[in-house]
Amino acid sequence: EELPHIRLITNVHDSVFFSIPREAYFEDMRRIVEIMEDVEMRTPIVFEPKISHGSWGDCVAVKPGETIEEKWKLSK
Repeated sequence: EELPHIRLITNVHDSVFFSIPREAYFEDMRRIVEIMEDVEMRTPIVFEPKISHGSWGDCVAVKPGETIEEKWKLSK
Protein backbone atom coordinates (compact mmCIF):
# COMPACT_ATOMS: atom_id res chain seq x y z
CA GLU A 1 0.00 0.00 0.00
CA GLU A 2 2.85 2.38 0.79
CA LEU A 3 4.51 1.89 -2.61
CA PRO A 4 1.64 1.39 -5.12
CA HIS A 5 3.87 1.92 -8.18
CA ILE A 6 5.94 -1.19 -7.34
CA ARG A 7 4.76 -4.55 -8.62
CA LEU A 8 5.38 -7.78 -6.77
CA ILE A 9 6.27 -10.15 -9.60
CA THR A 10 6.59 -13.45 -7.74
CA ASN A 11 8.25 -15.20 -4.87
CA VAL A 12 10.35 -18.33 -5.25
CA HIS A 13 11.23 -20.19 -2.04
CA ASP A 14 12.89 -17.47 0.05
CA SER A 15 13.19 -14.86 -2.72
CA VAL A 16 10.79 -12.06 -3.60
CA PHE A 17 10.92 -10.36 -7.01
CA PHE A 18 9.70 -6.79 -7.56
CA SER A 19 9.45 -4.55 -10.58
CA ILE A 20 10.49 -1.02 -9.61
CA PRO A 21 10.37 2.03 -11.92
CA ARG A 22 13.84 3.43 -12.65
CA GLU A 23 13.00 7.01 -11.66
CA ALA A 24 12.43 6.07 -8.01
CA TYR A 25 14.55 2.93 -7.84
CA PHE A 26 17.12 3.86 -5.19
CA GLU A 27 14.67 5.34 -2.70
CA ASP A 28 12.14 2.54 -3.23
CA MET A 29 14.74 -0.22 -2.88
CA ARG A 30 15.94 1.26 0.41
CA ARG A 31 12.35 1.41 1.66
CA ILE A 32 11.66 -2.19 0.64
CA VAL A 33 14.74 -3.33 2.60
CA GLU A 34 13.52 -1.38 5.65
CA ILE A 35 10.03 -2.90 5.39
CA MET A 36 11.34 -6.45 4.91
CA GLU A 37 13.77 -6.23 7.81
CA ASP A 38 11.31 -4.55 10.19
CA VAL A 39 9.28 -7.72 10.80
CA GLU A 40 9.35 -8.83 14.43
CA MET A 41 10.25 -12.51 14.54
CA ARG A 42 12.37 -14.75 16.77
CA THR A 43 14.89 -15.12 13.97
CA PRO A 44 15.68 -11.83 12.27
CA ILE A 45 15.12 -11.60 8.54
CA VAL A 46 18.15 -10.41 6.59
CA PHE A 47 17.25 -8.99 3.23
CA GLU A 48 19.97 -9.03 0.57
CA PRO A 49 18.87 -6.86 -2.33
CA LYS A 50 19.90 -7.81 -5.84
CA ILE A 51 19.39 -5.70 -8.92
CA SER A 52 19.27 -6.32 -12.64
CA HIS A 53 18.58 -4.31 -15.76
CA GLY A 54 17.35 -7.41 -17.56
CA SER A 55 16.86 -10.98 -16.50
CA TRP A 56 16.95 -12.68 -13.11
CA GLY A 57 20.12 -14.45 -14.22
CA ASP A 58 21.88 -11.08 -14.48
CA CYS A 59 21.15 -10.08 -10.86
CA VAL A 60 24.02 -8.53 -8.90
CA ALA A 61 23.95 -8.67 -5.08
CA VAL A 62 24.29 -5.50 -3.04
CA LYS A 63 26.50 -6.40 -0.08
CA PRO A 64 26.77 -4.49 3.21
CA GLY A 65 28.88 -1.37 2.71
CA GLU A 66 28.11 -1.18 -1.02
CA THR A 67 25.59 1.21 -2.41
CA ILE A 68 22.74 0.30 -4.69
CA GLU A 69 23.95 3.04 -7.05
CA GLU A 70 27.37 1.34 -7.43
CA LYS A 71 25.80 -2.02 -8.19
CA TRP A 72 23.32 -0.47 -10.62
CA LYS A 73 26.26 0.66 -12.75
CA LEU A 74 27.85 -2.81 -12.59
CA SER A 75 24.66 -4.61 -13.59
CA LYS A 76 24.46 -2.85 -16.99
